[in-house]
Amino acid sequence: MKVGFAGLGAIGTPMAARLAGVHEVRAWNRTAARAAAFAAAHDGVHVSATPRELADGADAIVTCLPTS
Repeated sequence: MKVGFAGLGAIGTPMAARLAGVHEVRAWNRTAARAAAFAAAHDGVHVSATPRELADGADAIVTCLPTS
């Protein structure tokens, strides 16, 4: 399954890491360096430059973003 994951903060990072072990993960974070570091630490993770790119071709999208 291709999963788009937006938000790699304190809660999102471990959730995305679990998904990366089983699914093809596309990651996006407001801070691009955080997404790049996550992809470097997890095989098969693709960094998306924009939320639109994250959504293109994804079977599911998970958002882990603040409400404010």
